[in-house]
Amino acid sequence: MENGNVVVENEVVGSAGETPNTAVESPVLEKPKRIRVSGEDFMVAWEETAAGLAKGTLTGSGVLLVATRLGLQPNTVEQRASKYRANYGVALSKMPRGSGAKFNAVTANERLAAIKAKLNEVVPPSTETEQAPA
Repeated sequence: MENGNVVVENEVVGSAGETPNTAVESPVLEKPKRIRVSGEDFMVAWEETAAGLAKGTLTGSGVLLVATRLGLQPNTVEQRASKYRANYGVALSKMPRGSGAKFNAVTANERLAAIKAKLNEVVPPSTETEQAPA
């Protein structure tokens, strides 16, 4: 102990009775550069993607295709398209949804029954209400 400070390997760590500062400086993480895309470039990419999906020349998620093409995050593309429509009245095309397959309730219920049956094999459900012993 030297002048009320704790000495560790010839370094002053802190005053006696105090918790030494153990914070380690971390390297500064640089934010990725913000990608700037003009409104016109955005609208062209959006419309070309929507047209390609409608014609069948493109496959996949329209938002992901636009995001990849412009180097933006998918949520940024969704927000920007929504903002253009709602705030500025820009009539952007709607992206086709899904793969075009229709929902089949009969098949879905059959799959659900198979899943439940498999789960019930592990833990069979009680058909009678069990009474607690008196």
